[in-house]
Amino acid sequence: MSEPLPPSYPAPQHPAPKSEWKPLSGLAVTAFVLSLVLILIALPGLWIVQLVPLLLGIATLVMVKPGQRRGRILAVWAIVISLAIGSCSFTMHQGMRGVLSGTNESILSVLSSKISDEEKAKSLRSWVWPKALEQDEKLPATWMQRYAGVVAEFGPWRESFELPSIVYGSTPLLIAPEGLVEIGSDGEKPPSWTMGSTIWTPAVFEKGIVHVAIVLQEGDQKGVEALGTLRPGEETAVVGDVRFFRAKAP
Repeated sequence: MSEPLPPSYPAPQHPAPKSEWKPLSGLAVTAFVLSLVLILIALPGLWIVQLVPLLLGIATLVMVKPGQRRGRILAVWAIVISLAIGSCSFTMHQGMRGVLSGTNESILSVLSSKISDEEKAKSLRSWVWPKALEQDEKLPATWMQRYAGVVAEFGPWRESFELPSIVYGSTPLLIAPEGLVEIGSDGEKPPSWTMGSTIWTPAVFEKGIVHVAIVLQEGDQKGVEALGTLRPGEETAVVGDVRFFRAKAP
C-alpha cells in the first residue's frame, strides 16, 4: 500500500500590490505627434513650425512631474525630433538661399561692372546654357541691353538685395511674385515658367526694387533639375535667359 499523503494546508494569502494607474499626458502626445507631422512642412522650407512641438515638449517636462502622469518620454522625443528637423531644414535652406542669391549677384556684378562690353559678354558666356547660345549667339548682348534699360529707368544697382525672411526658407526665391510686369515691355507679365526653374531675386536699385529673373535652361522641368547643379562661387552654364521685372503701378 502507498503511504498516506501529508495533510495539505491552505496557502497563505497576501494582498496584491497596489498599482496606481496614471493617465497619459495629452500635452506630451500632442507634442510628439506634431513633431512628426510637421516634418512635411518644415523640410520644404518652413522650418519655424518645429518650434511648436519643441515648446510643447518643454512645457510638458516643466508642468508634468515624474510619477504624476505618463508620457514624459514622448515629450523628450518631441524635443529631439523638432530640434533635429528644424535645425537641419534651417541650415539646408540658408545654404540654398546663398547659392540662389549668389547666382543672381554674380550675373548682376558682371552686367553692372565698368569693363568693356566685349569682356562682359565673355564673362556672361560662362553662365549661358550652350543650347540657348546655339539658338542666339547674341544672347549676352541682349542681357546687357535689357540691363541698360533697367538702369535708365531705375538708376544703378546698389549691389544689394531685399531677400524675403529666412523664416520662409529658400522657397520664395523660386516663386514668381504677384503683380509684376517686365521692364521695357508693354506691361508684359512673367511667362509661366515651371516653379523651381527660375530664380527670383529682388535687387535694390537707386530708384526702387527690380525683380531679377534668372531662367534656368528653358524654364521647364529640365530647368528645375539644373537647379541642383548650381554651386556657391562657381559659374555654371545653365542660364537660358535673364529678365527684369518691376511691380505693376497702382
